[in-house]
Amino acid sequence: MRGSARFVAELRACAKINLTLNVTGKRTDGYHELESVMQSVSLCDDVTVTVTAPDADARSRDCRASEADAPRIRLTIEPGRGFPGTLDIPADGRNTAYRAALEFLRETGLPFDVAIHIRKRIPVAAGLAGGSADAAAVLRALNGVAGQMDETGGVRLTSETGAARRSGLVGARLTAERLRAVGARVGADVPFCLSGGAALATGIGERLRPLPPLPPGLSIVLANPGFAVSTAWVFGRYSLAPGQEIERLSKMTHTMIQSLEENRIDDFWDQARGSLFNVLESVAIPAFPAIGLLKENLRAQGAHCALMSGSGATVFALFKRADIARAAARGLRRKGGWALVCQAVPGVGKEETRQ
Repeated sequence: MRGSARFVAELRACAKINLTLNVTGKRTDGYHELESVMQSVSLCDDVTVTVTAPDADARSRDCRASEADAPRIRLTIEPGRGFPGTLDIPADGRNTAYRAALEFLRETGLPFDVAIHIRKRIPVAAGLAGGSADAAAVLRALNGVAGQMDETGGVRLTSETGAARRSGLVGARLTAERLRAVGARVGADVPFCLSGGAALATGIGERLRPLPPLPPGLSIVLANPGFAVSTAWVFGRYSLAPGQEIERLSKMTHTMIQSLEENRIDDFWDQARGSLFNVLESVAIPAFPAIGLLKENLRAQGAHCALMSGSGATVFALFKRADIARAAARGLRRKGGWALVCQAVPGVGKEETRQ
């Protein structure tokens, strides 16, 4: 691209777990209404976004740009060794990261060329929002380049801002609300992944209420049975619970939230044994008994509690002691399973962007 500025953003795209997942209704468009406490964890994909933006002089010279000069999106994926499902990920318009770039360019009208490289670690179709996390990373990168190109949007440039001024794109950043709306068009978990940390998600997942982090020192074991579970398949077979049951589960959710907000750590641990729940287990576990066996195995190895994340098939378990968590993960790996220890992580921080 003639007369252009080039920027590179390197971001971590963190997986998430669902500490609670309540389905509260079904909309006419087919989406389900949810109430879920979500938490980012340290398992992440590495996402590199390279943006080429034409400078203002080039755009004025080429106001009638040819089709060859139109914005282009390229996606490459580096599979993670031993990470379930990462060998078979599409690198085209079926991929959420690709769609995120496309939606952003449509929303802003910016003439960016975008190259995305993803080093995958998060298992695919596993209830961990790996695709949504990648999409959110792409949106954050593009919005950082499009805007003031400083620290305010979670993306920091290492170069001087002269190139930003020459490109004529300063001030083009989307507001947080508009960026979440773009993300929601890509996937229901993308708005959460844009901010990360801990939050209560409602609606289809786009309405977020930030929450305090999980107790310090907590270790999380993620275990996957080695097969994918379709989110659409699980939701399509879920029968909405009676209103009284939905209300009961909602009260359990808010009781746990209150313990976190009031920093009553002992109460949180007491509630975790019986108050963490996922209504989608009622569909997934009968169809895929290995998910239930993973839960039982983790509890037998000292987990305080174990639960399926999202629509499965990954199970997470909370441990008070890191050494017991590590031993549990090793035990599952010795049996040929996929398991690792991770931690809860705070919301999105500052990523490194360079010219």
